[in-house]
Formats: sequence, C-alpha cells, structure tokens
Amino acid sequence: MKEESIQLANIQIVSQVKDWQEAVTLGIQRLILHGDVKEQYLKAVIDNVKHFGTSFIVSPYVILPHARPEQGVIRNAVSIVLAQKPFYFDEQKVPVKLLLILAPTDSRSHLQMLQKLAYIVSDNQTVKQVMECTTPEALYDIFLQYEAKV
Repeated sequence: MKEESIQLANIQIVSQVKDWQEAVTLGIQRLILHGDVKEQYLKAVIDNVKHFGTSFIVSPYVILPHARPEQGVIRNAVSIVLAQKPFYFDEQKVPVKLLLILAPTDSRSHLQMLQKLAYIVSDNQTVKQVMECTTPEALYDIFLQYEAKV
C-alpha cells in the first residue's frame, strides 16, 4: 500500500448500500475514474465474489474483493468503501461494513497489498477506529499511520 496504491480520492464513506454488488460497483467506479483499472475489472470482481463467496471476508465486517491483474488492472490501487450501516453478504447474511477492493498489477503486488491490509484488519482496535470514521480523510490517516509501521 505505498502512496501510489492508496489515494484519498479512492476512499468513500456512505450511509448505506443495498448490497455487496452496489458497494463493489461504487469502489471500482472510483478506480475506473482515476485510470487504475479498466471497466472490465468490475465484472471480473463481481464474478469472483459470486464464485468464491465468503472467502473474501477477512475479518468481521471486512471484505477484500479483487480479481486477477490481467482482468483489467492498469496500476496498483486500493479502493475503500465504508458503509455506516452494515449490508449483508447474500444468503449467508454475513454483515459487512468495510470493503477494501484490491487492484494489483502482478502476483507480487497482490501479496504485498494483502499483507499490509491484513495487518491493519487483524488489529481489533484499528478496525474499531476505521468503523467509526466519518470522513475519508480520517480513514486515510489511519491507513497512512499503518503504512509507516509496516
């Protein structure tokens, strides 16, 4: 998650979304807008989540959906969508509030991004702070603090 992979412009805090597909769409639209991914990446991520299901859920309330680099990634990026009200992951009824969408350019970048994000979401106190954020700037600051530690 170097500076070039997470940008304040790719962080959104919304009051609610109707489902995980809307949350994924919101997040990937930011990546498309900023030239990080091609439009086909949206379909690839949605297809992956449908296929792999809850395996993208990495901790309570946190999901990390992504697709393969060759499915439309232009440059390393992360898009963050925080919903103030939880939405549910299909029939599983797993509540989710934080969506961290990865867009890695290769397998090495993919593993590095996953490691750093896992470090953040494995700390319960940090996750609590993230869930309480009310502005993209506050959320960005938390991620920058962890970037300095990793």
